[in-house]
Amino acid sequence: MGLFDIFTRPLKLFSWRHRWSEPAFFRIRLRGDFAFRLLLLLASWGLATGVMLIVLAYNKNSTSIPLAIGLGAVLGLGPALLLLFLRRKHVGGTVWLYDDHILVQRLSASFPFLVTQMMKWPYAAIAHCAITTREQLRADFHVLTVVVDGQMEIVGIPRSVSLKAVIAFLNQRGIAIAPAPSIPPQFRKGMHPAIALVGGGAAMAVFLVGLLVYVTAKGPAGSVRQVANNSPHDRPAPVVPRPQVEGRNEARPKVFRDPIFPAQEQNASGEESSQRAPAAPIGIPAEVLQDLDAPLPGRVPGMPRRPFGPRSADGADPAEEDTRVFRRPHQPPKRSEHDTSLIGGSGGFERRQVDLKQRAVLGVRYRLGQWAGKPGVGSLTLLCTRAAAERDDVILAKEGYALGGFEAQVDGHLTAVRCLFMRLSNDGSLDPEDVYTSDWIGSPVESKTEIESKTEIVASDGRPVIGFLFRSGAVIDAVGLVLRER
Repeated sequence: MGLFDIFTRPLKLFSWRHRWSEPAFFRIRLRGDFAFRLLLLLASWGLATGVMLIVLAYNKNSTSIPLAIGLGAVLGLGPALLLLFLRRKHVGGTVWLYDDHILVQRLSASFPFLVTQMMKWPYAAIAHCAITTREQLRADFHVLTVVVDGQMEIVGIPRSVSLKAVIAFLNQRGIAIAPAPSIPPQFRKGMHPAIALVGGGAAMAVFLVGLLVYVTAKGPAGSVRQVANNSPHDRPAPVVPRPQVEGRNEARPKVFRDPIFPAQEQNASGEESSQRAPAAPIGIPAEVLQDLDAPLPGRVPGMPRRPFGPRSADGADPAEEDTRVFRRPHQPPKRSEHDTSLIGGSGGFERRQVDLKQRAVLGVRYRLGQWAGKPGVGSLTLLCTRAAAERDDVILAKEGYALGGFEAQVDGHLTAVRCLFMRLSNDGSLDPEDVYTSDWIGSPVESKTEIESKTEIVASDGRPVIGFLFRSGAVIDAVGLVLRER
């Protein structure tokens, strides 16, 4: 079918001659078992509620009867409603009479889903058509019986629709309407009353048993009752009074004894006791303890310092020297700072590292990571001194150079990055014409056709780099620079 046929064919959206909605539950009302079905519907609700009361009776976290009623409605009332009232042979729908056919649309349940059924009956295919009036049915609707292709169907016509107009319209289309005192018996056969009564009685019994179990298992406040038994673990431990011995009930001061760094004990009067702690605990060399006892500027007294890693001449740890001058949470830039754009992916949370003294960054300390099965750069920490130059996870610029940017390979996040070092002038600015690169950090890809990766560069325009911008999570997704204004 071409576009010309689509735009030129006649539309039948509003070309029907008669239209009506079939009366609600008219098929069930014809069977005469609406009350029995309603009883079974409520019985299913009661049955599911009784089962949930038994299940929740000994559950300490679920102690509410309304919860059992709600779960019973979901597990019992819903499926029963689909099976008893919304099956294909029970539902009504909407009927359209066109010039050349009858169209019927009905929404029914095909457990556990709802499906739409469309039936199209051309007038030429209708072999028989009969009408049963509402007076004959003793109801408030008429029934049109149609035989199409050997199958018999009924259509409900509400009393608000003119029956004479419908019959006249069908007669004009060559359909002879025969009067029928009653509808076919297959459409009047209802449910046996014994099924509803037996089902309702069984559901009521289960509900009462569930309610009895629930009330028995729960206390007045809704908590699970503690039932005592003969197990010795359930018996309360007897309370044995402690004997009052003269001379041993005076309050004595507690003395803290550190098992690793024992200090000199003091008696109750505050004087040092004659017993002294051993010179060195077992397994810790004396020179390490001597180094630990040395005071550290800026550290809270009494807090032990880390006894690992090399130290500089003044006792400071070079790995911690630069980390004390960052502001790590994301903060807006100051007037003396300029943020560049970020290179990399779009994920992660914003972070910021800036040297508070606004010194030029000389290198980075890095950590590798992994995300979604791909290698990545876990973290980058700026370094503004050369105190940590001997570490394996540190990259520093040569003498006379400073960090001027990054070159990164991106595959959703930074898979590899290397530093761009620029010559540092006497006035503190960088020379973008004198640049060299460091080794790659991470897993660089030489051939860009192997994976979907791209290389991006962020670099300074001559202003010194004093910090980094990040978007990161488990790995760094994007990186940028913080430049110092001239």
